[in-house]
Amino acid sequence: MRLRLFTRSVLALSLGTLLSSVGGARGVRADDPAPAPDAPDIDETRGYVGYAPGFVQDLEAAERKELGIVRKAGLYVMSVTTNSPADKSGIKVGDVVLKIKGTDMTDAEKVLPKDEDDQKKWREGKFRTVTSTVKPGEEVEMLLDRGGKEMTVKPIAIERDAMKRLNEADQEERDAIKVPDADGMGTPRAHSYSFEKLPDDQVRPDTVLSIRGLWEVAGDDDAEKEGKDNHVLKQSSDLGDDYALAVANDKGLSHQDSTASVRLRFMAGEKSVSGGIVVRARDRKNWYAVVADGVAKKLEVFVMKDMKRVVLASSDLGSPKLKSWHTLEVKTVGDTISATFDGTVKVEAKDTTIKQTGWFGLVTRGDAETEFDDWKMAPVAK
Repeated sequence: MRLRLFTRSVLALSLGTLLSSVGGARGVRADDPAPAPDAPDIDETRGYVGYAPGFVQDLEAAERKELGIVRKAGLYVMSVTTNSPADKSGIKVGDVVLKIKGTDMTDAEKVLPKDEDDQKKWREGKFRTVTSTVKPGEEVEMLLDRGGKEMTVKPIAIERDAMKRLNEADQEERDAIKVPDADGMGTPRAHSYSFEKLPDDQVRPDTVLSIRGLWEVAGDDDAEKEGKDNHVLKQSSDLGDDYALAVANDKGLSHQDSTASVRLRFMAGEKSVSGGIVVRARDRKNWYAVVADGVAKKLEVFVMKDMKRVVLASSDLGSPKLKSWHTLEVKTVGDTISATFDGTVKVEAKDTTIKQTGWFGLVTRGDAETEFDDWKMAPVAK
């Protein structure tokens, strides 16, 4: 009897808890209206311009001078996201924000320097009140002070997801290994890499810069089987659909018109079995390349412009034999890039996207594991 009463009590308590959690203290009725959905987060729906604000009063006098700020307090631009509305409208680091959408921002001068609580209070108060009203697509008029002169800009706000992508690209750029400036690097000269006699504390020659991917010198297994000593430069990381890139950078190795060659051996890869030569590399986003790909069965010439690949010409390659050495030769003169693979497959393209001097490089795509040896480069006499 006690067990039955206890069971009924637990059941009644459970039902009561369920009804309270669904319908509140007054219970649930079929004709009750559905609860209103939560309002969307304003930070998800508002528009974004693409700059980070800071307080001038947090800066030292030397820092203000370096940024060209003449005011001693106020709201200033600490950073600008590349390709954002702020960037495109001409907003620069060091600009002092005087007005946003007609609302005066100069009371930011009263915020206590380096006082996180006071700064947070101002940001979440007046600043947020104004910026939260910005809509995607809206022209946001801003009055700025740049070096003591007032100017007006009108960036057009974008959606949060679009700004997030720009911020991620900006962060990637900050984290990326920088390609040295190719200009003013002296008289172009011939050079070659055999990847032999590398010091024990180096994974590749100190003039070969790994921009993306895993590039390291390794022993040639086939040569070892024959009792010979040979080393190769190997790229073995999987980059999805992206390219692994290494460039040779040293005095005299920045060329405009040049010849380049390399022996390459395709070791493995499912999405791509590839390798190639890069010429006129200006930075990690802008370069020419000739790439042989055994999966695509193409020998392609393409230009990488701001990380966007444009194929300029291609030839049928067939299926190059895996784990065998092949030779790629590339010649660049003026607007013409010509290449041969194993002396038989030829390709040629004309393009004027990159006219300046640039670095030589090696490249693979995706999950291609490729070995390179006897990399040579030389200027073309004019």
